[in-house]
Amino acid sequence: MEVQQLGSIEEVEEYDEHLEVTEFSKQVMLAKVLGSETRLKIIKLLRKRRNDPEGGLDITTLAYLLDQTEANISAQCKKLEKAELINITYKPGGHGVRKICQVDFKSIKFLLD
Repeated sequence: MEVQQLGSIEEVEEYDEHLEVTEFSKQVMLAKVLGSETRLKIIKLLRKRRNDPEGGLDITTLAYLLDQTEANISAQCKKLEKAELINITYKPGGHGVRKICQVDFKSIKFLLD
């Protein structure tokens, strides 16, 4: 199993980007997606690792950190990607292709009219 080496949390830079959501239907959809404890933990881990050289974490590393199966983490990441909360890229790995998950925001703001 390949697991990415992680630096300390103190090495992480803070960012000012916020994901602002004004459309009500999108707010409801995001609330449902973020209602999962596992998906929320994935987002939190990815936010902390935005400054890593790869800019994210692979499925194997996320599964290891969350003590879950790679299949479950992969399925959860697909839901986050469909909701446009994360980006998934593919890179060569030791035993095939690695799915690298990344997040591009510091926080989510729900703006109500």
